[in-house]
Amino acid sequence: MYQTRTHRAGAEARSATACVLAFAVSMALLPCWGQASGARGDPSWPTPEDWLRARQREQRNGAENLSAFHDFAFSDGIRDTGITFRHRIVDDGGRHLKPVHYDHGNGVSVADVDGDGLTDIYFPTQMGANQLWRNLGDGSFENFTEEAGVGLEDRISVAASFADIDNDGDADLFVTTVKMGNALFENTGRGRFRDISKQAGVDHVGHSSGSVFLDYNRDGLLDLFVTNIGVYTTADRGRGGYYIGLNDAFAGHHYPERYETSILYQNMGEARFRDVSREVGLVDDSWSGDAAFADLNGDRFPDLYVLNMQGDDHYYEGVAGERFLDRTSERFPNTSWGAMGIGFLDYNLDGQLDLFITDMHSDMSENLGPELALEKIKHMVWEDDVLQDGTNNIFGNALYENGGDGRFVERSDELGVENYWPWGVSVGDLNADGYEDLFITASMNYPFRYGIDSVLLNDHGSRFYDGEFLLEVEPREGGRTERDWFRLDCSREDANHPECEGKTGIVMVRGAVGSRSSVLLDVDLDGDLDIVTTEFNDRPQFLLSDLSERRDVRFIKIRLVGCASNRDGLGAVIRVYANGLTYTRTHDGKSGYLSQSSLPMYFGLGDAEKVDRVEISWPSGEDLVIDRGIEMNALLTVRECGAELGVEAPDAQARNARRLARAVVAYEGRQFDVAIEQHVEALAEDAPDVAGLHRLARVAGRAHAELGRRALSAGDTPSARDRYERATGLDAYLAAAHAVLGGLYGDGGEIERGIASYERAVSLDPTRARVRNNLAWLYASTGGSLDRAIEHATRAVAIDAHHVHLDTLALALYLKGDLADAETAILRALEAVPEDAEYKARLADILSARGEGEHE
Repeated sequence: MYQTRTHRAGAEARSATACVLAFAVSMALLPCWGQASGARGDPSWPTPEDWLRARQREQRNGAENLSAFHDFAFSDGIRDTGITFRHRIVDDGGRHLKPVHYDHGNGVSVADVDGDGLTDIYFPTQMGANQLWRNLGDGSFENFTEEAGVGLEDRISVAASFADIDNDGDADLFVTTVKMGNALFENTGRGRFRDISKQAGVDHVGHSSGSVFLDYNRDGLLDLFVTNIGVYTTADRGRGGYYIGLNDAFAGHHYPERYETSILYQNMGEARFRDVSREVGLVDDSWSGDAAFADLNGDRFPDLYVLNMQGDDHYYEGVAGERFLDRTSERFPNTSWGAMGIGFLDYNLDGQLDLFITDMHSDMSENLGPELALEKIKHMVWEDDVLQDGTNNIFGNALYENGGDGRFVERSDELGVENYWPWGVSVGDLNADGYEDLFITASMNYPFRYGIDSVLLNDHGSRFYDGEFLLEVEPREGGRTERDWFRLDCSREDANHPECEGKTGIVMVRGAVGSRSSVLLDVDLDGDLDIVTTEFNDRPQFLLSDLSERRDVRFIKIRLVGCASNRDGLGAVIRVYANGLTYTRTHDGKSGYLSQSSLPMYFGLGDAEKVDRVEISWPSGEDLVIDRGIEMNALLTVRECGAELGVEAPDAQARNARRLARAVVAYEGRQFDVAIEQHVEALAEDAPDVAGLHRLARVAGRAHAELGRRALSAGDTPSARDRYERATGLDAYLAAAHAVLGGLYGDGGEIERGIASYERAVSLDPTRARVRNNLAWLYASTGGSLDRAIEHATRAVAIDAHHVHLDTLALALYLKGDLADAETAILRALEAVPEDAEYKARLADILSARGEGEHE
């Protein structure tokens, strides 16, 4: 008979072994699309596991040359946050793959939308609804999209930017889309939004991409610049309503009729904007994905750098708030040919703003192996008509050092900032030594090979060192390099698909995972910067830093409140003086590509004992010098009017005091961000459970769940069960707690209770494959409903075709008598782990039942 395995509650599935797929897609323009036979991996290349290990050894061996602090690490905590968002792509990025700009993915943006002092996260997506996740203050988030009213379901969104457009103290939201109309949402208070796109006059319909809020005329109202890529879709609709891409989308820059001019909107007040692009001389028809601004000539008016993903970038200098002049050739003699991400920084602390650009499209010219990933393209294989006179271009990333004389010198190679297939860049001081580092999202997906995200550590302004393996950003959690991409029925409707050649039945096509955008924020308020990435066709990464646990972190955070300037203070330049050094930041709100990082601004201070002074150059023209009342490891709130300075206690104290206060004044279930740490400690000491009051029941539920997790880790199953039961009693919506209880009940022989708990968990969060798998196993292995077992196992495999999930499905099908499908499932499991003795034995049982003898 079929041999079953012991059910283990909470057992994490191991990463499925990668299956190699033949690349059989015929593409036209770019050589790596059109001539990339074997693009997912040339047979001469090492396997992903091998080259990842080699790169890891190389970085560790070279660490002795790195003087910047690097003895800390990031870990992906997405599963502990409660965030279930998963990016969903249009068919042009998978099943009906074609080279079109949909593969550029989406951004991610963060802001405090409800005014509780905690940073919330907004994830745009192509298919389905965008999602807003509210920070609950205990390390977890809740899906707040429906209440906020910002879902924009099936609008094929691209990017999002938060800014206070009406200076009322709330973060408003702008979202770009592909031919579905851009959207502007006014925050009416407490994180509720209303759509004012049409009345505001910003509902442009086109191929929009990035957006930038800036006050170009310094009238105190934030204006809006929107980049438009150009026409890359047809009028035909695909599944889900998206516009199907042109077959020669990446040749669009050859056809002037496909150009789309980017738009500068002037904020007229009272939620009204008008297009002033031509009026001010800012007519940019580049194939632009994003832009950023800074005052580079010191006149307090913002200058704008507009990226071009297929040609020359453009630098426009703002003149007295009345017009823009193209000064590219004067300031930037050479620009990247395929620019994608952008970030301003003072990398060497000389007080001048430098500029870093990622170039993704140049990497599409050749099918490079991992050994060449850190080098620029030596020669271009494209013809001149593709390059459009690219003799003045850089074919790779660029780091422009500001010489202080109005010209920028490109120094990327000597400073070590090249990487492969980069998208966005987030600039921030990851090790809090005062020198800003670079986090670069990278990689392409199906049908290309996996590429790593990069961490470039700034070694005290001398050069940058690759540090993603030192800091454990790579390899990803569980060594994950690919996932299920799309499903084909090669015996029916998909028989002619290139991936079905020589195959029949159901085929799950795999593709490399890959990041697109990122944001930096101190999500856990421990004084160091964490990273959130958005992935293409996958769940986000939530990379938490343990820097504050490894060293005495010294920092200062600064929040600006404008008065004559825009309330967010966008466009201000801040200089912090400490330990004989000057740390300069421009406040532009950007995070590299389609994204926006959080306020307040963060300054690492290295070994400084104190901050000597802070200087702020406001967009209004006012200057402010603060030389007293500045605390280390504190948040400074600086108000322009009256030069008022608010200094909170050091972050840890402020966090505890604020949370305790919220616990006392919470009402009507609105204060979900009460301090979980304080409640956990109180409950652990058997103190009165004041959080058990109705108004704080959800917070107390999370506290009990945390104590249950600790008890389970310590092997105290009875205490864990008690805590999780109390947690679900207080908060019936804790999906993870219900799932753990399902496992505990199942292990204890209480099958019906186990099934009920698992069913509740699945109803709350249907996306967790492991929970569905365990539920299916309980049904199948204990004589329960085989139909329910097959249903949940099938869904588990659809979410994650891990060999354990396939084995469970095979068991349920075998017991049901569906031997052919059972054989298919177990064979797929054996493809992942071909030497697994248990799976071989189970296959033998199935074949025996079918009367076919032993399997060869």
